[in-house]
Amino acid sequence: MAISTLNFTLTDFKEAKWEHKTLEGQAPCYHSLMRSLQDLSKMKSEAGLKEQADALVLIAQVASMRLSPDKMNEPLQPLFIDYQNDNRAVAPEDFSKEELEFLESVLSVVTDPWLKARIADLLWISKKPKDPSFARKAIDAYVSHEIDISTWEFDVKHCYARALALCRQLKEWERFNKIKNKLLSNINSESNENFRIVVFIANFVHEQGIDKDDAESIAIVLKAIGDSCKASQNFSLARDCFAIAAKKFEQINSKTEWAGCLFEVGRCFQEEGELREESQNSIANSLYEQALQAYRRVPKALRSPYDVESQLNKVQQKMEETGLATLDEMALIKTPTHDISETVELSRKHVSGKEKPSEALRYFVGIFPGFKYEKMIKDAEHQMKNYLFSSLFGGTHFSNDGRVIARVPAASLANDDSSNNQKVIERNVLQNFGIESQVIIQGNILPSLNQILLEHSIERELLVSACYLSPIVPENRHELLGYALWLGFEYEFGNAIHLLSPQIEHIVRTSLKEAGAKTRRSDENGITNEIGLSSLLELTECKSVFGEDITFELKAIFSEALGFNLRNNVAHGLLDDNSACQISSVYAWWFTLKLVLKSI
Repeated sequence: MAISTLNFTLTDFKEAKWEHKTLEGQAPCYHSLMRSLQDLSKMKSEAGLKEQADALVLIAQVASMRLSPDKMNEPLQPLFIDYQNDNRAVAPEDFSKEELEFLESVLSVVTDPWLKARIADLLWISKKPKDPSFARKAIDAYVSHEIDISTWEFDVKHCYARALALCRQLKEWERFNKIKNKLLSNINSESNENFRIVVFIANFVHEQGIDKDDAESIAIVLKAIGDSCKASQNFSLARDCFAIAAKKFEQINSKTEWAGCLFEVGRCFQEEGELREESQNSIANSLYEQALQAYRRVPKALRSPYDVESQLNKVQQKMEETGLATLDEMALIKTPTHDISETVELSRKHVSGKEKPSEALRYFVGIFPGFKYEKMIKDAEHQMKNYLFSSLFGGTHFSNDGRVIARVPAASLANDDSSNNQKVIERNVLQNFGIESQVIIQGNILPSLNQILLEHSIERELLVSACYLSPIVPENRHELLGYALWLGFEYEFGNAIHLLSPQIEHIVRTSLKEAGAKTRRSDENGITNEIGLSSLLELTECKSVFGEDITFELKAIFSEALGFNLRNNVAHGLLDDNSACQISSVYAWWFTLKLVLKSI
């Protein structure tokens, strides 16, 4: 898009008389900024005012970039990236020197804080040599937005996060402290009657790590709000309050209060389950499951004052009752043999129209029930016996970089139980797994993922919270695993798989240790080492811990040479930019998300 000479000037922009207009009911955000510029550009073009239209097109491209404050080096991302066609929307490096100079002139006259922050940030990132004054102007514009429940989730949160990041980068501590105090004042203000915005900001300042000196006061405020919301049966908001309060009490080492907040999270799940039980058994069952996991988070030494053991027994009984009643509410999605268009549409409908992101995710991980190992074996045996030509010859299998990764012998017609036949069957199982998983990705997972992202914004903290609640995620791993799962909702499957593979291995090792399996080996010198994932999955305890079907999928995805073999490919740096984002990574990401969410 860069051009050597511009056909427009600052005067053309001024004469266009642009205003940041939003649609009815829409809060100002970067989408409304881009749309208002595009709409006016179209009007000017139709009126024959080409210079004004072109000036507005350039500024609309500036507004189109996604703000990703967690990415310090690339905070302004293209609106879309089409990997298949090697195409993307505009990025900061696409703007020419002349275009940046024009934008600098626009910055001197623009008053809209959204556009002012975007242009100033782009100039700070792209103009050489770097001029800190642009970063300071961006900071001031970013934090000029009022903190309000209707706008916080629509880019304002990202604006404050980017402002804090810039302050840290420039060591602008005076500005940093002003932003911090402005945020904290919205938590502690007695006049703030909107509990939801208090929760949003409390979560934000916790993530940013700027509330350590105020942890106790924030915890007290949130606990009081949680009590009030619970009394009015606003259980979702109450849970959020108690969950964040628990983090703050843990931060200040107040164990009794911490345990109490963990218990209240469980009580909120249980009481809401009791309300939903008569009409919505499937939802009630899910709430009881989450109550069970929440109660288990309370340390055994601190359970007595809250009668946690009694509540655990009640919830388990409720789970059995609602579980049986849920069977009538379950639906089945069938995959056509060839044309998957019907499956694509059903998958979209399966996750569409859900009120909350968490509900959409529950449906998302239920889009495919998983591979059934016994059926896979029967299909592979049938394939070997009825399609003899492909089985009568041995085969050598190569990796993408030309290495021999497996050799499979020819089938034996004389002995159905021969070791050769078993290897052929195993080969067929893994090949079928690869083919069927591709159909599942294209027909089920990606369409439903796209639908969810059209309707919801999946925040990183939602995935981190899910990992925190999951009984299969070991301690001190919820932030890392939650971030890896969140990357999938950003379509960054390559980055996700490099984080997920070692974490899956740690989950398997930890689960097997808890079951009494020996996960270490000592050599002749007494040196003890942990055994790898491939060996862990071969332990006899594995099937009793994970079940036959999940054990098979873990092998097929992470450790089998004829499967996706992602653990070894990641560990040895064998995934390049293209292979890291293939079907295997997408399925591995979804499978891990399913394991975590199904466990809670």
